[in-house]
Formats: sequence, structure tokens, C-alpha cells
Amino acid sequence: MGIIYVAMEKLVINDDLYLSAPIDADKPALVQYLNDEDIYRNTLRIPNPYTEKDAEDFLNQCRERRKKYGRNLSWIIRRNNGEAIGCIGFQLNYGIDSHRDELGYWMAKPYRGHGIMTKAIKRFCDYGFSYIGLIRIEAVVFENNKASERILQKNGFKHEGMMKKVYEKKGHYIDGQMYALVK
Repeated sequence: MGIIYVAMEKLVINDDLYLSAPIDADKPALVQYLNDEDIYRNTLRIPNPYTEKDAEDFLNQCRERRKKYGRNLSWIIRRNNGEAIGCIGFQLNYGIDSHRDELGYWMAKPYRGHGIMTKAIKRFCDYGFSYIGLIRIEAVVFENNKASERILQKNGFKHEGMMKKVYEKKGHYIDGQMYALVK
């Protein structure tokens, strides 16, 4: 029998930032911020251009997965006024009861370089270890995404190696740097 979860509504990062479930009101921010070539280049599943339909599909998927698994898998990074400025989540690659999961994230361009994602990852990993019971959190970074590698390193993630041609995107194979944080 698996772990039974009670959905948490909010994860406070600090006085200025928190994480919460995606909501329909986030659609304009998702469309605005995800039409960013850098985000498209450094993620596997976010399309470009990113349309209102893509945002609706994402929001519906979040609701369905929350209902199915009893907890949020994707969380919106918000300023204290509720503005959506990024997203972080677990991929559930190994199943709901696994001791490990893969972390994915993106940050809106105007908010990059301010330490926000570093703080969000710290809080989210604490949540993963203490609430979900994870023992290992993985993050695979596309080969040329040095900023993301630095963020993971600041959070104590260790580089475990290069995974050659681990992803395929539009007919091109992409190498990934494997990072992991172990409890």
C-alpha cells in the first residue's frame, strides 16, 4: 500500500515568495513567459510557440495528476502578490511510491539572476525529503545550460556524469548532465 497524501496548498519560501498549485488565472503568465526561446531550448516538453491551448492543457494535466496522486506535482513559483513567475515540479518518472524523483523547473526571464530559483529549489527539495519521503532527487540539465548547473550546485546537488544522447527533441539528440541530491 502506498503513502496517502493530503494536498498541501502553499509552500512558503520567504516573505516575498511562495509555491502553490497552478490555477486558471495563471494562464496569461504561462503564455507570456513560456514564449521564451531560452526556456524552449532548455526544456524537453514545453512547446514553442506556447499557446493558450498549451496553457489550458498544462493546467488540466496538473488538476488530473493532483486528483490521481493526491498531491501537487507541479507548483507555480509566486511573488507574494500571487504573480506567477516560474514553475517547479517532480516528474514522477519512477512511480508515486519511489524513493527518488526527477526535478524540473523554469523561471521567467525578468526574474532570472536574482537567486529566486536557488531558493525555490532549496524549499522544494526540503518538501520532497520531509513530506514526500524522497531519498534521492535528480535533475538532468541540458548540455549547455550552465546557469541551471550553477543553481543545482548551490543547492548541494552533485554532478554524477554526462548522459550521452539521453533526450531526443525534434530529431536531434541532446546530452544531459546528471545531478543528484541525496538525503
